[in-house]
Parts: sequence; C-alpha cells; structure tokens
Amino acid sequence: MEKFPFSFPQNTDLKENKIEKPQIKEGVDFAFEQIPELADIGTKEQYSKYLDTVFPESKIKDIVYHRTVEKFDVFDKSKTKEINGYRFYFSPINTGRYGQYVMQAVLNINNLAEPYNDEFINYVNKEHPEYTEGKSKNFYLPANIYVYANKYGYDGVYAFEGTNDDEYSVYEPEQINVLGSEQDMENFKKFVGNE
Repeated sequence: MEKFPFSFPQNTDLKENKIEKPQIKEGVDFAFEQIPELADIGTKEQYSKYLDTVFPESKIKDIVYHRTVEKFDVFDKSKTKEINGYRFYFSPINTGRYGQYVMQAVLNINNLAEPYNDEFINYVNKEHPEYTEGKSKNFYLPANIYVYANKYGYDGVYAFEGTNDDEYSVYEPEQINVLGSEQDMENFKKFVGNE
C-alpha cells in the first residue's frame, strides 16, 4: 500500500467553515402551502422571524393547530362552553381530527398550568397550600387545575399524555394569532417592510 509523503496538520483550533442556514420554524412550510399569499409578502425565513415577534414573552414558541368544521380567522369567546372550561384548544401536531379545516396559530401563554406534570403539582402544593387547605380528601388538585386553571392564576393549560390528545388551551381570543388571518398578514407586511 502506498503512503502519502505528507500528513495533514492536526490543528484543533481550526473552525469548521459552515454556512449557517436560516432557521425555519416547524409548521411554516405547511402555512406557505395552505396560504400562498404569504409568499407574496416575504420568505419562509422572514415569516419564521416575524412569528417570534408576535408574542415575544409567551412560554410557548411553537406553531400549534386547531381543527374545526367551519372556516374563520378570529376566535369567538361566545362559542366556548362550560364543559370545555370556556377555553380554545390547540394541538402541538396536526392530528387530522375534529374537523376538515385546519388552522395554525401561535399562542400567548405567560403562566402555563401543567396539571398532569408531577413536578408542577408538587410546586403548586408547596407554593400554594391554600389551594388544597380545607378541601375534602376527594379533592383532586390536578383535575381542578385542569378545569379551573384561570381561577388558580393561569392563562393557559398544557395537558400532556404523549398521544395525539396532547393539547394547549387558552382562555381569550387575544391570546391567539391565527396564521394567515387578515391581522397576521398585515403585521407580516409591516415586519418585512421594517426589516
């Protein structure tokens, strides 16, 4: 076997010469497929950056999905029901359930309740013993937080089961930015114009 008469330098200080590709938020490709008008305003990269500015303080940064039987782009509080805790529900994935129309959104949740997360429940019990103080032995804090999260000071709920039933929910239409809605398109145009 022939050997090369030279060796490559073993310089560990050399940096890899990589071209950084702009990050595109998961779900933006789908948004551009569903709403071709977005491409008339800007690129997928620009839209990803714009979405990060919509609710900058939100604990939830991902695009979420809402399935429905009718088309609309503004959520109506009067259509929520007591049985659903007067909330609007979103999935972290596009499940294909609950209706033929799929809406994408970003949510503004600053104080997220995770009623079925043991660490969260331990924190709540430690920091807020008043939630269970004086309650009967049948009082179940996770279920009560799930149903009445807003009464415990939370503006959103995450119920995680590791299935297609995982969901985020919020209480107010103002917490929802619907991708491709009239308001969203207008704000995206402003963002691109100011970039």
